[in-house]
Amino acid sequence: MEVSRIICRATRALFAVILLWFGCGLLGAQQQTPSKPGVSDLPPQSSVGTPAPTVGAGTPPVIGKQAIEQQDSAAAQLQRAAKAQEAARGRKGPRRLQLLHDAILYYSAVSYWWPAAKTELAMAAYRRGEIHRALQESGEARGAFEEVLEATLPADDLYIRALLELGHLDRREQRWSFAVARYQQAIACEKASLRFRNDAREWLVKVHLKTMAWHSVVVAADQWLSVCEGPAEEIRILDFQIRAKIGGRQLRQADQMLMDLRARMAVLAAAPSGEGTRVQSALDQMKAPAALDLARQNGR
Repeated sequence: MEVSRIICRATRALFAVILLWFGCGLLGAQQQTPSKPGVSDLPPQSSVGTPAPTVGAGTPPVIGKQAIEQQDSAAAQLQRAAKAQEAARGRKGPRRLQLLHDAILYYSAVSYWWPAAKTELAMAAYRRGEIHRALQESGEARGAFEEVLEATLPADDLYIRALLELGHLDRREQRWSFAVARYQQAIACEKASLRFRNDAREWLVKVHLKTMAWHSVVVAADQWLSVCEGPAEEIRILDFQIRAKIGGRQLRQADQMLMDLRARMAVLAAAPSGEGTRVQSALDQMKAPAALDLARQNGR
């Protein structure tokens, strides 16, 4: 009996040792083998196995209670926003305002869903700026046009157009020095289209004329004259210069400049062509002749 008890006790001890050894081995295997991640731990993937497109921070713009959905491409997203803006055309009152603000959100969705699509992002920001400007929301418009500058290069026409818009905002608020700086910045974009650069030159001259900076008008107009795009534009430039001469009380010089201009453009204005019509129209629209007559009447 005593031998049986001894054998039973030994068997139990051996079994305990085996269990302890097995448990330690299983624990070690669990520590060495990483657990399989759940669905929520996996990085997002598209249905075709390529990484999902990166989107902007936060949540997508919401109209009513519905978030604006992502389109198939940045171009399609921009087109959807343009369609929303078109819906406001011809509308009036509160409904028009609501549709325009909805369009702003649709344009904002372009930058949310496609932050790396710089071309579409810049155009969407420009369109937002235009809508804000039309709604007289100058602060928001300024911010949108600044976004265009961040997303484009000085060689891009959209860049110089955004500079012009920023200059116009400053001009309307009579922030003359800021407007001048913006227009000069636009003129300095040498790789941009000449048409937009000449638009900047014209607005620069207009600001100088408005602030009665007569000498600055003449200098800026001279620079514009060297790159003007035709006789009709040349007439507009000289009209500004003659008015600056009148403002500076140089009436004889102004009168001589006006006579020389009319004599030089007479043949072109009489030509039976589209250019002849444009030249005659530019001559008719000059403000310098009336300003010169008024200055003479006032004995200046």
